[in-house]
Amino acid sequence: MMKKIITFGLMAFMLVTWSLGAWAADFKTQEIKLNNRILQLGAYAEDGSLYLPVREICETMGYKVGWMSSNHLISLDNQQRSFSLDLKNRLIRDDDHLFYFSHEYRIIQGRTYFAAEFFSDYFSMQTQWDQSEGTVLLKKIQENNITIDTVKESSENDTLKITLQYPVIEGMKSQMLQDEINGIFKELAEKAAQEGKNNALSLTEAAKEVKDWIPNQCETYFNYQIKFNQKNILSLVFQNYQYAGGAHGSTVQTSYTINLETGQQYALKDLFREDADYVSLISNEVKQQLEERDLTEALFEPFDQIAADQPYYLSNNGIVVYFQQYEILPYAAGIQEFSNEQLPSQLLNDPELFQ
Repeated sequence: MMKKIITFGLMAFMLVTWSLGAWAADFKTQEIKLNNRILQLGAYAEDGSLYLPVREICETMGYKVGWMSSNHLISLDNQQRSFSLDLKNRLIRDDDHLFYFSHEYRIIQGRTYFAAEFFSDYFSMQTQWDQSEGTVLLKKIQENNITIDTVKESSENDTLKITLQYPVIEGMKSQMLQDEINGIFKELAEKAAQEGKNNALSLTEAAKEVKDWIPNQCETYFNYQIKFNQKNILSLVFQNYQYAGGAHGSTVQTSYTINLETGQQYALKDLFREDADYVSLISNEVKQQLEERDLTEALFEPFDQIAADQPYYLSNNGIVVYFQQYEILPYAAGIQEFSNEQLPSQLLNDPELFQ
């Protein structure tokens, strides 16, 4: 199972550059099939994580791939999309959407390999990894017939810097539902901005009580990522980073999984049959992954089970549950995510959800 440790925050992202490491001798090669075509380069497996070659996969999908060694920048372009990866600053530009990435990557024999979930998140791909056979099957997903644009808003003064990016959907069958969903996204961004303003005001007021204290500039950074966009369902994640003075800022992650035909927002329990013990199923996976990440001793208290309404999102490969900063582990562990990719279809309300 792949490891995910996510820490959102503008400075934190820019400082994490250790993934530029070289090839590790214990990597094992795995054969890759993309839409039933065997690729020349294979995947690499290391400690339960799977890494896929960026150039090989993207060129097979029709992208023109460029590499600028001076600033570690990968460009991926086709007629419909312009995508770039700034490895040095861990920054992605997807057309007009700019955001930081947290996926692990490796430079192996001069080539860039990203964790398999990177291709699920940004290239609408499903990954099936048969570890016993040493093969990886990649399948392109048919996305919903909608477009998603990014609204950008920013402002800055001496006390506060605000950077907002949030999605706007176009092309839904129901204009009323479309406006309602877009209204939810806009309201989330506006609340983040207001939180930043309140932080700046509080810090300014506090500074008046301390002689010669000039407070740091507060910051609000609000952004999103699309995680699942198929079968009339949209699942996406929002990150609200706030710096209000002190040693570091903090991030709160929220997620929405929405039926684009009905407007229904799915709680975790809504994905499973009434008789399915999904809490135990997912909790056991969380326990296993905590052990794989050597985090059990760092837990505030022994992990028992997830909540029945545990925050989650859908990926193209399964269900991902997550815990906020400080919820079960210290701040340095970030927002912990746990992927559940081997879900028995008979337990799901929609057995074909991940087919």
